[in-house]
Amino acid sequence: MVSPLKHKVAGFPFKADVDMAELDDRSRPGPAWAARAQTLSRSHIVVLSRRMSYPRRILLLAIHMIDARPTPLVGRVIECEYHADGLYRVVLELLPLPEPETVAMWFPGGQLK
Repeated sequence: MVSPLKHKVAGFPFKADVDMAELDDRSRPGPAWAARAQTLSRSHIVVLSRRMSYPRRILLLAIHMIDARPTPLVGRVIECEYHADGLYRVVLELLPLPEPETVAMWFPGGQLK
């Protein structure tokens, strides 16, 4: 059996802490978990996460940079594979942000940019 090729995301190294939550069918965020960003481009972001995600799932991300409020991103999982040490490499195709109410539901107090 031939293994599928890994998506080669052309981007820049991007190291940041990330909180992620999966959006359900009604665009409501579920429980959040921590991850670490690895690569960022205009159309994709690659994160390392202890939790795997199935392809085509929509994830809401909060990018935490030093001395800044979290920045929201939304992405569709296009690849998730085991990386090493209990981490999964998740490749997300970036999408437009959903309605502000969805993001505010996940970030109480409107702590986003």
